[in-house]
Amino acid sequence: MQDSAGRAYGLDAVTAWPRLYPVLGEEARSLVDDRRDTLDGAVRMAATMTVTAIASVVLLAYSTWWILLALIPLGIAVLAYNAAVQAALAYAESVHVAFDLHRADLLTALRMELPTRQDTERALNEQWCDLWRQGIPLPATLEYSADNSGKPAQQTSQADHNP
Repeated sequence: MQDSAGRAYGLDAVTAWPRLYPVLGEEARSLVDDRRDTLDGAVRMAATMTVTAIASVVLLAYSTWWILLALIPLGIAVLAYNAAVQAALAYAESVHVAFDLHRADLLTALRMELPTRQDTERALNEQWCDLWRQGIPLPATLEYSADNSGKPAQQTSQADHNP
């Protein structure tokens, strides 16, 4: 997920995600959070059951057939590991979707005019990621949007103000 999310748009997920997350819509943030919580829980369960299985083997090493009880936490650890892999895939998918649907919201929050061409969007995103990742300054010619909508500022004439 870290390598591929946002790549098609010139975004580096590792550097862009902390900036994209705050501008996600409520539904997208809820989905990402739920899937991350599921992943965290499954990983914790797998790790806990693995340690429990090892501790059980050590404690029951000289207890004849009682050592078979260590298979219970070991089996749970295997199931939790498989659940963690599935949860990681679901989390990765939700992060990919967040980049697909909300990358324009990030540019709007940065007061950038929304690009109309893919190559322009990619170049702009790469410039921002270079700044965030390596501190490479943005080009001096980069123009900000006058308002916070991501649209170019509209020039108003005197006639627009008169009824």
